[in-house]
Amino acid sequence: MIELTYGSVAEVYDFVKQFHFATGYGVDLYNQMTYSDTTKVRVSPVEGRILLKRDATTQWYPTDDDIWARTWVTNPLSVRKLKMLQVLPNIQQTNTEVKVRLYNGTEDLYWDGAAWSAAGVGNWNTEAEINANIETFPILPDREFAVTLNLKTTDKEVTPEVTEVRVLMEVHIDYIEDIVLRSLLPALENAIDPVANLAHIPPFTTDVSTIDLSEYRTNIPFNISDVAGVYDISADPDRLYNQLDSYDVNTQVITLSSPLPAGNRPLILIRYRPEVVFIQHQDWYEVSKVPCLLIQQLEVPFTSAYNQGAKESVVDKGTGNAVVIKEPWRATFEFRIHGLTGGLVDEFRLQSRVIQFFEENQFLRSTGLDEYYRMRIEREFRDLSSPSRSDERAFWTRFTVNDIRMPFVSEAAHAVQNLSLTFKGPKSPSVLHEDPVKGGSRVVLTTHTEDGAVEFSETVDIT
Repeated sequence: MIELTYGSVAEVYDFVKQFHFATGYGVDLYNQMTYSDTTKVRVSPVEGRILLKRDATTQWYPTDDDIWARTWVTNPLSVRKLKMLQVLPNIQQTNTEVKVRLYNGTEDLYWDGAAWSAAGVGNWNTEAEINANIETFPILPDREFAVTLNLKTTDKEVTPEVTEVRVLMEVHIDYIEDIVLRSLLPALENAIDPVANLAHIPPFTTDVSTIDLSEYRTNIPFNISDVAGVYDISADPDRLYNQLDSYDVNTQVITLSSPLPAGNRPLILIRYRPEVVFIQHQDWYEVSKVPCLLIQQLEVPFTSAYNQGAKESVVDKGTGNAVVIKEPWRATFEFRIHGLTGGLVDEFRLQSRVIQFFEENQFLRSTGLDEYYRMRIEREFRDLSSPSRSDERAFWTRFTVNDIRMPFVSEAAHAVQNLSLTFKGPKSPSVLHEDPVKGGSRVVLTTHTEDGAVEFSETVDIT
């Protein structure tokens, strides 16, 4: 069985956790986000933003002080500390502001000036206050957090809008190990549980109301996870009446809804977990190891142009410090998966459950990063059985996990700030001058000391 705890202590990287508010990121925005009052604040996945909600009667935005929306709770098991936070507004309206608290999975915390404390009404921080103290936020040991956003306006005709929240995390991870061993294999093992027949149990000598499967374990080559049905095939050969009442997975005891008469044979339908492994030697997948799912091949195509010009960054607006990840590496992982069983019926049933897995799971969740990457089947299912191996049935297909983010290199940077200078003065023309050195022309704004009506107003942005 696969170890499900996250014990990786591999390389240390900076990773930007991105809370997007548009559809298509594997998160249910309506059900995984929480709000102080859904009549006053909302998320618009089509527009990709959080904003205040207009009153149905007046069409005005609420001007309350403590309206908030909280992102979904994320649980990246590779995180060791949070390092920086940035809120990205779509429109910087006057008379509006967005303040912040951090959620630890249980309650909102804010920086009270000396420590992280439980937040009450009116307890909010600016981004600068959060970033000055974020590295001491108690993210361990649970490694859960969310960002709670306070949307405030003093003008009932405008609303603040948030399109994205970025949180820089320090993570201890190997990206490929995380996807293959700690995310994909456990996902397959936990979700795929086909039905198999146990038809070789002999008739009982007395009437029975319970069946103890532990008495037959030496003859059952399955990791049983549940019992789907029990049929009296002596009296009910068409298997129309299920006599299962319950199954205790700990004691492995089946309780029947009505006694099975002495001399009659039971047919038990069990659900099992196939062994799920990554590339084993041939001696491993002998008949005693089936049924199993075997990841036989992994390909990570490299295309240098794929990341060209891309970058990720987080900015501390209070200090102007930033972290930039230039051209963060992304890749599509290609897998070849084989299913091996001991019989034809088991092959078909296992294959059906693999198809169902990909239908039900459009995304693979990274355990270490709590990121969602789209999965899809790329090749038809092919039967690999042959007469030379009549005691083993097999099939295979190819699938991909797409656009996996693997930022390997980050560097410190400084934010670029725009300074707007506005020139105002009495009536005076703007004179066009030719520059004899650099060529071209430049506009020179002139003003006078004498009084007069303001006739011009020019704004110049300096970066």
